[in-house]
Formats: sequence, structure tokens, C-alpha cells
Amino acid sequence: MKKIKIDAIEDAIYQRYYCTNYRIKDPPEGEPFVAFIRIGGFDISFKHFSNGLKKRANLNNEVMSVYIESFNIEQTYNSTKPRKFAFSPHVATKLCVDPSSFKTSSCIRDLTRVCKKNDIVKFDQLFFTIVQRDHWAVVVVNFMKKQFNVFDSSSLDPDYVSILEKPCCNLITNFKELVTEFNPWKQHFGTFQMSSPPSYPQQSTSYYIFYLIVASLLLYTWRI
Repeated sequence: MKKIKIDAIEDAIYQRYYCTNYRIKDPPEGEPFVAFIRIGGFDISFKHFSNGLKKRANLNNEVMSVYIESFNIEQTYNSTKPRKFAFSPHVATKLCVDPSSFKTSSCIRDLTRVCKKNDIVKFDQLFFTIVQRDHWAVVVVNFMKKQFNVFDSSSLDPDYVSILEKPCCNLITNFKELVTEFNPWKQHFGTFQMSSPPSYPQQSTSYYIFYLIVASLLLYTWRI
């Protein structure tokens, strides 16, 4: 992975808050954690942020939401192709339920809002992140190839069935149902094929932080 350059101030912050086991007292029971980082409409507490830097860390939706908001802001000013937009884990959670219980009304407002705010009709790829039992998968609506691409870093063993296989399939099914009511792209998603790119990285261990790195690389560098 390409090394990230940081300045003296960023290094000082890292040394203070992570390397020295810095501690912030938890709030009284029943009160929310104080925001440590706020990007757009999302924020994260220091406790969850620092936990995400540890080895074999378990990152929650709060961490990923802040990361995705940062990613979308960067994409807003990125004129290179392909243009990408990532939905928050909150939206993906509502889309990956069993189709028999899915209600389009639960997501119409979210889809309408991002279309108006981010003009995602002009984007080439849409990303959805799903987490269950500390394992992540990424579903991509790929307009360039007219495909739904699924990135799941779990084992390629043919006898192994990923815990996220069904949620990913549910998300795709429910997304197709959602756009029958509101389809700003004017695309016929029924013709989109579901596929998994053959050469993306696989994780050979259960270390969760590995897949976060993989997902980050896919979001930033994947080209088709």
C-alpha cells in the first residue's frame, strides 16, 4: 500500500491519542458519547475511533459512516472517471432485509435526498456496505457494465457459504424493487447481471481490519 504522508501536527495528534493510550472518560450512563470527529452530518466518539486503530479491530457503522461521508466529499471534487458515490450503512441495513418484509417507503426519502444533494444520477458506480458479525461486504451498482458487483473477502472454498451472501442478494433484490417507484437513472435494472470480479483480494484469516483495508482500496482505486 502506498505510504501516506503526514505533517508534524498530524503526527503529534496520533502520538497523543493513540500511542500514549490516551483516555477520555465515558459519559454518565444513558448519555451519548461526545463527538470526537464530525464530518458533514456524521460524527464519531473518541472511543469508537480509537478502537478502530487497534489490531484485529471491530469497526462499527459509526466509523464507516464517517469514512463514507469523507469519501463522498472527496468524490464531489473528483472529475476523473469512474465517478463514485457510497451510501451510508444505515441505508444498506434497510435494503438488506428479507424481500418479504421490505417496504420501499423506508428508503425512498434517503434516495430522494441523495439524488437532490449529490446529483448521483451522473455517477458511474454506487456503493453499499453491509456488516454482520464483524464481517463486511461491498455491493456495487455498476452502470458502466450494467452489473451488480459483489465484493466479499471471505474464503473462496466452494463448500463455504458466506454469512453475507443472502444479505447481498436481498439488497440487490430490494434495490430493484425500490427503483420501480423512483428511478432517476431511467435504467432498466432488471437487465443488470450479478457478478463477483474474479481477481479481487481475499482474506485468509478472521482479522476484521484486513477487510477494511481491502474495502478502502476498492473504493479508491477500483477501475473497470
